[in-house]
Parts: sequence; structure tokens; C-alpha cells
Amino acid sequence: MLQDGESLSNFVKQAIRNDITRRSSLREFVARGLASREEAKQSGDSDRAGGTPSARG
Repeated sequence: MLQDGESLSNFVKQAIRNDITRRSSLREFVARGLASREEAKQSGDSDRAGGTPSARG
């Protein structure tokens, strides 16, 4: 729903900006996760069983 005084074009522009920001953040998050996983593999510090620490016992 449009706010008072907001045009449809401004609404669409803001929605696009928000989506670009969200996608960029998600891409960065995934990249950090993949880098962390690779670092853990290289250091031998990865947990092959997976799960949370409490689940591993």
C-alpha cells in the first residue's frame, strides 16, 4: 500500500533498491559461510558429524 504522498514509481524504485541490498547481503553471507567452511576443511577443524555442539554430546 502506498503511503500518503508516495508515488507508485517511488514505491517501485525503493522496492528495487531494497531487493538489491537484500540480495547483496545474502550473497556476502553465503560467501563468508563458504570461505569459513573451506578454512575449516583446510585446517582440519571441521566437524564431520555436523549438528550443533549439544547434539554432538
